[in-house]
Amino acid sequence: MAKVRLYEIARELDLESKDVVAAAQELGLDVKTASSGVEEADAAQVKSALTKPKTKTAPKPKAAPKPVVEPEPKPAPEPVVEPEVALEPAPGFDPVGEVAPEGDRRKIAVASGITPQELASELNVAPSDIVGALIQMGEMVGVTVPIPDAAMDLLGDHFGLEIGLEVAEEEGEAPTPKAKRAWDDDPSTLVRRPPVITVMGHVDHGKTSLLDRIRSENVAAGEAGGITQHIGAYQVKTAENLVTFLDTPGHEAFTALRARGAEVTDIVVLVVAADDGIMPQTEEAISHSKAAGVPIVVAINKMDLPAADPHRIRAQLTEHELVAEELGGDVPTVELSAETGDGVSNLLEVLDLIAQLEEFSANPTPAASGVIVESQLDKGRGPVATVIVQRGTLKQGDALVAGHVSGRVRAMLDHNGEQVKAAGPSTPVLVMGWGDVPTSGDPFDVQKNERTARSIAAATLDGMKKSSQIIPTARERLTQLLESLRTADEAELRLILKADANGSLEAVTDSIAKITREGGKITIIHGAVGGITAN
Repeated sequence: MAKVRLYEIARELDLESKDVVAAAQELGLDVKTASSGVEEADAAQVKSALTKPKTKTAPKPKAAPKPVVEPEPKPAPEPVVEPEVALEPAPGFDPVGEVAPEGDRRKIAVASGITPQELASELNVAPSDIVGALIQMGEMVGVTVPIPDAAMDLLGDHFGLEIGLEVAEEEGEAPTPKAKRAWDDDPSTLVRRPPVITVMGHVDHGKTSLLDRIRSENVAAGEAGGITQHIGAYQVKTAENLVTFLDTPGHEAFTALRARGAEVTDIVVLVVAADDGIMPQTEEAISHSKAAGVPIVVAINKMDLPAADPHRIRAQLTEHELVAEELGGDVPTVELSAETGDGVSNLLEVLDLIAQLEEFSANPTPAASGVIVESQLDKGRGPVATVIVQRGTLKQGDALVAGHVSGRVRAMLDHNGEQVKAAGPSTPVLVMGWGDVPTSGDPFDVQKNERTARSIAAATLDGMKKSSQIIPTARERLTQLLESLRTADEAELRLILKADANGSLEAVTDSIAKITREGGKITIIHGAVGGITAN
């Protein structure tokens, strides 16, 4: 029987989706988001609870809250299965041979979270044997996916062993990803803002084609080789709200650009081709999204192709700890075709719902602060930078500073190339009037005047120069000497890199760093943005 989505109930009753989610949770239903599905009988209970008239009573102190209306008797919620419980063998599950008494079994100890591939090496069996045994137990676990601790006892029975678990000790705290900038604004000053959405995925899986379909502009055809050259930010109007899209390149060389895009992102759209599945760059995108700690929506693209298999895609996602809502998880997946446009409206609807539940907000009143998304040297306009405002309102004539570069907003262009006088939170604009090309990923702030902006930029530049002129220690000099002696007979190719944008410079530098060859090395002695000159 088809399930009813909670946002459909919200639309039917003309209510906020978050209110419907809260009502369903009060009834004991296992739901997480507005796109979660419930049975029709449960949907009727939710509607009844939301449409039941309420009797107003005098307000009471928070210390002793009491329900305003005596609720009707509710059916007992289904029991929640605790994650760490012993599994029962599935029907038809038989251990290999006779089960030896526990005292006669060989004992082994394995680490918690071991994978079938690693356990197979310990037991000297094929990984497929362990995966097959887990499937018989009702556990769909891939070869490289951690085995649930609760399944170890039954696996021991299957192989006639006694398997003990060793919980690994924590080796210090994991490195903290670069956090978003935060401001301590009074909640009364905050207003709703459009979400900033990053589109990620493997090359040729349809990221730019999807944005092209959403914007109804032929962007893909105008890009060399079908590869997005630089990060571009676009703002589109959905059915009810504005949404800002950050288009990050999917090519492997642009990994650093994609990581910076996730720092300003509220929601990530992970594009996966339905005929290709999870690829290396898809895995990188998942890692960046998890590091940023933002909601992920999976767009299963190319559903118009005969080889499309969305069920395989959802199964592959579980290997990366992304469990689709259709499989009982909390990650929305949308089947669509950027080529035909089918399902694109469903994607925008899901994004609208997430933005409504997350309640993204900012203070539009103070001087603007934000992030440099991309920067380059334009022949006709000089140094330009695409920025996204995170707080406040950026206005024409404002003095601003980003890292070691200052400037004054001489003009601003929106994504359609039209001049604008002001840009509020989550708005992407192209800013002209910089003294030099700012660095992509740097935060920017508006200052009270150009003198203050120049002073801050100069101080930052001095600090950068001092840090680059630090005298190496004796140990470091010895290390450099030994390295020089070790490579004395090797050839060295020394390069000077020039690029039209910081993103391209970083991408080329990363690609060159991956080139290795026995008997030689590559040294980049200088890299900068700008044209090639004799000097």
